[in-house]
Amino acid sequence: MLQKKICQADIACKDTCGWSGLHLAARQGHDEICKIFVKAGLKDTRDRDGFYAGELASKRGHHALGPFPKEPEPEKEEKVEGGATPVAVEGN
Repeated sequence: MLQKKICQADIACKDTCGWSGLHLAARQGHDEICKIFVKAGLKDTRDRDGFYAGELASKRGHHALGPFPKEPEPEKEEKVEGGATPVAVEGN
């Protein structure tokens, strides 16, 4: 029943620290809840401090949790002088 309710909710929502339910469950060592989130399709993302849920679990001594499937991070554009991208520089 819990799994059905989680699947109907927005499982990817985050709090002001950038934590999803996966971050909260992992930090507290709730292995079964973490499995439900992952099975429902939630991917691990970095919080505002740059930590993944699995890293938060490990910091609290819950080493058996994670690693969880990660959301791909956006590619960072390479910047050159003046903050322009290489494509913008080539066009000048």
